[in-house]
Amino acid sequence: MIKNEEKPSVNLNGQYIKELHFDNTNSPASFVPGQEQPKIEIAINFNNRNVNENIYEVILVIKANAQSQDEGNLQLFDVKLAYAGLVTLNNIENDEQKEAILMVYIPSLLFPYARHILSDVTRDGGFQPLMLEPIDFGKLHEQRKKQKEDNIIEKAY
Repeated sequence: MIKNEEKPSVNLNGQYIKELHFDNTNSPASFVPGQEQPKIEIAINFNNRNVNENIYEVILVIKANAQSQDEGNLQLFDVKLAYAGLVTLNNIENDEQKEAILMVYIPSLLFPYARHILSDVTRDGGFQPLMLEPIDFGKLHEQRKKQKEDNIIEKAY
């Protein structure tokens, strides 16, 4: 029988905004009503770093910028959010399990809070709230791993 303190566990100790930047440099011209929906580009990245023994910081970075599609193509806004969680992993020795927790499970927990912050900051900046669709972090992580493997194979030739 496993003693209670030996059981594997994951503790999300806290979550916080590590960086938040919102740029609305073309105001008030960016608020003149346009005919077309703006073009919005979104980039998402996530990673982790070991802080101390079994404590990790998982960082989810979301960047978005919007540009008008009307004459002039004004940049409407540019926003960057780095949202992080501090996680303690107890008695998890398997590297694959640790990777799945840090690169899939924890980003999935952090994402709804980051999405809410982005929605609020774009609305408070004078625009329609930016509403991000849910993200499959498992799929994203697998794609990233495959890209790294492909790059390694290409460099070998």
